[in-house]
Amino acid sequence: MWALIGKYSGVFLLSTVKFLFAPAAAWNLNFTFWEVFICVAAGGITGATVFYFGADYFFQRSKRIKEKKEARAREKGILVLKRHFTRKNKLIVRIKKSRLGYYLLLNLAPTFLSVPIGSMLLARFYSYKKQTYFLLITFVTGWAFLLTIISSFLKVAS
Repeated sequence: MWALIGKYSGVFLLSTVKFLFAPAAAWNLNFTFWEVFICVAAGGITGATVFYFGADYFFQRSKRIKEKKEARAREKGILVLKRHFTRKNKLIVRIKKSRLGYYLLLNLAPTFLSVPIGSMLLARFYSYKKQTYFLLITFVTGWAFLLTIISSFLKVAS
């Protein structure tokens, strides 16, 4: 009983942070299709929710840490350089402002960027859109289903 709870918890926790590899781990633990899907989807949704709504806290904390480091550097007499607006930054802003960029980030964030990074980026750049959270959860659930199917075929093939 406790071993089974540990297995479910492990897959759940893995899917909260590294969503792409969770279905393969679940198949290695001999879960059924629906067990894999439910564990991965629940973990992904939980991770997306925590990091989407906790993004403000994480960004404020990061800003305070950066300000403290810069203050210590100034006290020691080290010159703190400002960031430059590079071509890469311009490309990121152009993608962010486009309609395609919004849906691209929604689609790719849970799988390829990881749930925490993708959720925080969506919260940072698109939290003003009311449908962002709902679409994030929808894409996480869809990817959970798709990754479960793909990993089941890979399990059968090996």
